[in-house]
Amino acid sequence: MEKTMAVSEVPWLTRREIEALMIAPFLDAFAEEIGRERTLEIAGSVIDRLARESGRAYAAEMGLAEDAHLIPAIRRQLLSHNDAGDCDNRLIEETADHVTVHTCDCAYVRMYERIGLKDLGWLLSCRRDIGFYEGMEKALRLVREGTRMEGCEVCDFRVEKE
Repeated sequence: MEKTMAVSEVPWLTRREIEALMIAPFLDAFAEEIGRERTLEIAGSVIDRLARESGRAYAAEMGLAEDAHLIPAIRRQLLSHNDAGDCDNRLIEETADHVTVHTCDCAYVRMYERIGLKDLGWLLSCRRDIGFYEGMEKALRLVREGTRMEGCEVCDFRVEKE
């Protein structure tokens, strides 16, 4: 009997590549019918919803009901991408109310470039970060000046408790 892999066992980078290759032709088709701006607006709202759901699931899985554990959990989550080999994330600052991490290298950027979809990379991956933290806790806010996907030197993640 053939063993199947659960989606949760597939690395995030691989998931994003599969999703991008699947969704790009749909986005192109919808853009022809209703325009690119409206298509990306609708896709963005769906991605936002999925990201919030993912953040809620992560918070539940990690048992983050206690406020004191929130910032350390976010730091661990951001730095876990180093272990996965997805990113080179560096801790810049951590206090009781915020954590700042800079992504100095990002495999997601290289992947989107390789498959010819870098123009969709921010929408399909980077944008998710905002909703993910909102989903974890409504009092969280991601402050970010820019991303490597947009051409910045680093992705600056500053997750704050309001």
